[in-house]
Amino acid sequence: MENVTPSGTTENDGPASSQLERQILAVFLGLIVVLGTVGNMIVILAVLLSHKLRTKMNLFVVNLSFADFLTSLHLVWIIVAFLSEDGWPLPDELCVWCGFVLITCIGASVYTLACIAINRLVLIRYGQAAYRILCRPVIMIGMIATIWTIPLFMASIPLIADFGELGYSSRYRTCLKNHAHKYAKAYDILLSLTYYPVSTAVIIFSYFKVFLYLRSRVKKLAPGVAEATVSSVMQETELRNRQGQQEARPNLRVRLDKRQVQVTKNMFYVVCLFFMCTTPYGLTLLCDQQVCLRLASYAAVILSLNSCINPVVYATKHPDFKLVIRCILMCRWKKIPQRVKFFGDS
Repeated sequence: MENVTPSGTTENDGPASSQLERQILAVFLGLIVVLGTVGNMIVILAVLLSHKLRTKMNLFVVNLSFADFLTSLHLVWIIVAFLSEDGWPLPDELCVWCGFVLITCIGASVYTLACIAINRLVLIRYGQAAYRILCRPVIMIGMIATIWTIPLFMASIPLIADFGELGYSSRYRTCLKNHAHKYAKAYDILLSLTYYPVSTAVIIFSYFKVFLYLRSRVKKLAPGVAEATVSSVMQETELRNRQGQQEARPNLRVRLDKRQVQVTKNMFYVVCLFFMCTTPYGLTLLCDQQVCLRLASYAAVILSLNSCINPVVYATKHPDFKLVIRCILMCRWKKIPQRVKFFGDS
C-alpha cells in the first residue's frame, strides 16, 4: 500500500526491516565505524610519517584510505537513523549531506580499487618503463581527478535535477536516499551501472592478467633458478655426499610450487573480497522484489564492510606498511623507517 506525497513521491507504509534487525545491523555498523576509522587513519598516518612509503603507488592507497575514512565517519549517522523510532531526529540537511558523502566516497573507493589494479598490472606485466609513463604527474592527477569527479557528479544529480532525492528513507530507516521519490529506482539503477560493471571488469581483468604473467614467469624461471641454487649449494658444501646435493632440487621445486599457490591465493582473495562487499548491494539496487527490499539493509552493511577491510588487504600485507604500522601501534616513533622529522624532533 502506498501513499502519494505532495512532492509527487510515493512512500511505502512499513519499513523493510524490523527494529530488532536494525539494532543488530547497528552493532555491526558500530564495529565497522571503529575499525574503518582507526585502520584508515593509521594507514594515512603511516605514509605521512615515513619517507619510504611516499611512493606513487601509495598515492592511491592514501586516496583509498581517505575515502574509506570519510565513509566510516559518516556511517555514524546511519546508525542514528537505524535506531530512531520516529523518523530522522536531526536536521534534514545533515541527512542529505550524509547521503551525498557516502555516495561520493563509496564510488571513489571502488574506482580507486580499479586504479590500483591497473597500476599493479602495468608495473608487474609491462615493467618499470611503462610504469614511469603511467606515473607522470599529468596522468596521476588525471586519474585522481576522475576517481572523484564521477562520484561527485553522481551524488549531485538529485541536488541539481529531479532525478532521485538524497535524505531519509522511511522504508529502510536509513539516511542515504529517499526511496519514496518517483525516480528513486531509476537513480539506484544508474548508480549500480555507473559504479559496478566497469570497475569490476577492470579489477578482474587486471588481476587475472597479473596472475597469468606470474605463473608463466615461475614456470619459465624455475629450471634456471633450481640449477643456480643447486650449483651454489655444491660450491658451499663440497664435502657433503651426493645424496644431500640431489635432495636440494626437489626441495626447491616444492618452494616454487608453494610460491605459485600463494600468488594464486592472493589474487583470489583480492577479487573475492571485492565481490563479497559490492555484489550484494549492486544486485539489490537492480532487484524490485520484496525479498530484495528486506535484504537491502544487510547488503548495505556488507558494502560498508569494504571501508574497514581495504587497509588490511591493500596496506598491511605490504612489508613496509607492516613495519611502520607496528611502530605506530606500539608508539615506537623513532623506529619508523626513514621517519619524517618534524619541528622539535632531535
